[in-house]
Amino acid sequence: MRTVIFFCFLLSFASAHAQPTPEMRRIDSLVNVINSSNLPGTIDSIVHDYPQMGLFMRIYLTTVIDGNQLKKFVNYITGYRIDNGIKTETTGSNNFYFDNNTLIKVEENMVEKSQGKDEKAGSMSWYYSGDQYFYPHPFSEKNEERAQLLLTMAKGMLKQIVKE
Repeated sequence: MRTVIFFCFLLSFASAHAQPTPEMRRIDSLVNVINSSNLPGTIDSIVHDYPQMGLFMRIYLTTVIDGNQLKKFVNYITGYRIDNGIKTETTGSNNFYFDNNTLIKVEENMVEKSQGKDEKAGSMSWYYSGDQYFYPHPFSEKNEERAQLLLTMAKGMLKQIVKE
């Protein structure tokens, strides 16, 4: 059920961009180092198939760990739902990045294709410093709630994945 709620959140976010601050550039530099590293990742998958609800999802989970430090966690979702005979395919991902086992950034992406409709796509980046979300301009209450949810999810991941 949690995955279904997460899937709905992923479908609801819209594209947003901001002027990079020095802290954002520093974080993006760290993310680039993590992405270009040769650290091995561990991949697992989960399938949710609810034909009675017209819903199918395959979730790929990738974890990149360096020693006892979580560096990256990716939640990649592909699936479809059928509503009133119309099939809508969705692909999305949440990429969580960490520095010293502290969340620094989350990148979210989503693409939705429905029969007979235009493709919808969205992406969002969430920046964190010292367990606090920051953004260079005012943000809606809904986005603040989303930022806090992502931080809570990241802390839960750290407890589950990193054993100190």
